[in-house]
Amino acid sequence: MISRHVAGRADLKQDVQRSARAVRAYWQIENGTHGVLDVAFGEGLSPMRAGRSAAHFNWGDLTRRARRIKAERLRAARSGDFPPMGPRTP
Repeated sequence: MISRHVAGRADLKQDVQRSARAVRAYWQIENGTHGVLDVAFGEGLSPMRAGRSAAHFNWGDLTRRARRIKAERLRAARSGDFPPMGPRTP
């Protein structure tokens, strides 16, 4: 009974190692492909990567999102689809 348990654990260890090799091989191919595409399409030369442009882009994205939310709230308030806010009456 003990030998069967030990043999089962050896098979499990081999399965784990085989799975780990398969995962590493997949990501090696995936990362290599992305490297080729980055060079082919010049994504590394994007002006978004220079200096503080990423922070400025993020700020612009946040302000656009805030404006959109404000506009949606105004549109919802003007439409009659929503009940007025205030204390609930039973």
